[in-house]
Amino acid sequence: MPLPWWFCENTCSQSDDLKSVLSDFTLPTDSDQPRDWLTILKNVERLETMDEEVLTEICGYLELRTYEDAYIIQKDKLIEMMFFIMRGVVSVTDGSSKHYRNEGGRPNHSGDDLIEHWLQSKSTSVPAKLPTSPFSFWAIGEVEVLVLKAEDMAKVQPGDHIR
Repeated sequence: MPLPWWFCENTCSQSDDLKSVLSDFTLPTDSDQPRDWLTILKNVERLETMDEEVLTEICGYLELRTYEDAYIIQKDKLIEMMFFIMRGVVSVTDGSSKHYRNEGGRPNHSGDDLIEHWLQSKSTSVPAKLPTSPFSFWAIGEVEVLVLKAEDMAKVQPGDHIR
């Protein structure tokens, strides 16, 4: 919405720098926020009660990846990683319906099935097969995601660290 003429006339005439006037009206974006990976993990329902030591160890395995107009995870394929959307929009389809996720939305991640697999495999001596994805996740344009691979998650021992 444009600013009223009287506002611009009064404010701009009092300012030597038009940019400083306009900056007062700039809304903060997600990119202005610090990207605290520990906080990102704590926002996942299944991880929110986990001991901070375990989550900090998981943070050591997180890596940023960029996808552009490509599958992040395909439907009916093994879930080999979980991801958190840091920037961009992801299309989520199950074959009959489609919805979208972005960095500010909830949920902004994929991989709850992988978390369950990890916890179950740590509580039994029989290694569980990786689950398959019920959805396809497609990067629309350029999308930046924070990735945790299943093989790295397997290195972390949750033990009795779930509160």
